[in-house]
Amino acid sequence: MQLTEGDLDPNTYPSEASTSVIVSAGSLPLDSSSITFSASALPALLAALNQTITSSGQAVTFTFDAASNAIVGVLASDSSSGAGAGSTVVTFTVQTEGAGRDVTITVTTLLSQPIDHIDSNNGSGSGSVQIQNDTLSVVLPLQGTDLAGNPFDTPVLVSVDILDGIDPQLGTDSGTVIDEADFLGIPVDGSIPLDVGSDAIETIVFASEQPDLDGLTSNGFATTVEVTGNQLLLVDSRVSRYSLPLLRPMVTMW
Repeated sequence: MQLTEGDLDPNTYPSEASTSVIVSAGSLPLDSSSITFSASALPALLAALNQTITSSGQAVTFTFDAASNAIVGVLASDSSSGAGAGSTVVTFTVQTEGAGRDVTITVTTLLSQPIDHIDSNNGSGSGSVQIQNDTLSVVLPLQGTDLAGNPFDTPVLVSVDILDGIDPQLGTDSGTVIDEADFLGIPVDGSIPLDVGSDAIETIVFASEQPDLDGLTSNGFATTVEVTGNQLLLVDSRVSRYSLPLLRPMVTMW
């Protein structure tokens, strides 16, 4: 099963995908109501999910909800995307339907908020949960019994791949005109359109290299560029400074 993160603006979350598998009976019919996540593998699976998955930099806490036959991941604290602690990030739900002696198992993944796709050490994660190449991969082991209580010979393994969504995109700058005669010493605002993409924006800063400012002079004196985070300074050889701060309110999100 594969699904891709939605977009934050415009908001296209949640993203949903399902896959089904038919389990064939042996000598006795299968008990569809018995099928759930493997009890022996569930503690390790929950631990791996808790260790690996974050959303907008915040931890996600996973538990098994027997009433809905689902693994549910919720935010442990408020996130930069605006979601509050306890809000659902992702669920993996198991549903079953009898098909004569056999059983059809349907697993549905519902992604309600962004997931951080951060590779680490050639793939972060543990056991059945991995993040690599902008893909979160989860293997869900399922187990059940026949009507006499005999378990499946081997668990049913369902693979889920959640792909990283749209990267942030800066739009075209319409330009800002500063007339030295009228605006000397007066702040002038400008804005650049920004498509946020699938994940919340953590920081916006100036690039350290500013080739378009190379060669500028001030009253005949050479200038150099100093970049410190969200502030860009144009400094002449007399150490006169012209500042260009980058403020979040200047960014227009669409």
